[in-house]
Amino acid sequence: MEDFELLDHTADLSFRVEGKSLESLFTKAAKALTKIITDGQALIKKNELQKELILKAPNKEILLIDWLKEILFFAEAENLILAKIFFLKIQAGQLSATVIFHKNNDPLFIEIKAITYHDLTIYFNDEIWSATITCDL
Repeated sequence: MEDFELLDHTADLSFRVEGKSLESLFTKAAKALTKIITDGQALIKKNELQKELILKAPNKEILLIDWLKEILFFAEAENLILAKIFFLKIQAGQLSATVIFHKNNDPLFIEIKAITYHDLTIYFNDEIWSATITCDL
C-alpha cells in the first residue's frame, strides 16, 4: 500500500492510512493530507519555519482530527505547507510534535472545508494501526 489510499466517496474525500505505531499513523495521515491538498507537487523550499505543536484531547480520534485540522489551518490560513515531521509523540491524550513548514505562494490544489468525524475509524489489528478519515469538500 502507498502511504495512503483514496477511498470512493460520493461527495466528500476519504482516505485510509496505516502505521506500525500510533505516532506513525498520525505522521502518515498528516503527510497524506498534505499530498492531497498540494496534489503531490514538489514545493520550492523557501522560508522554512519550525514549529512546536502540542495538542490535547480526551481520545485518539479527537486527537487525530485536531492534528489534521492544525495542519490544514497552517496551509489555508498561513500558506505554510507541512514539509517534515522531526518528532511526534502521543502519550496520555497529548500529541507533541516538532514540524517544519515551507511557505507556499501557490493556491492549494483542493479546498477542504473541514476534517470531519463522519466515518472516522482508528483501529489496531495484527500489529498495524489503521485510520479512515473523511474531509468535507
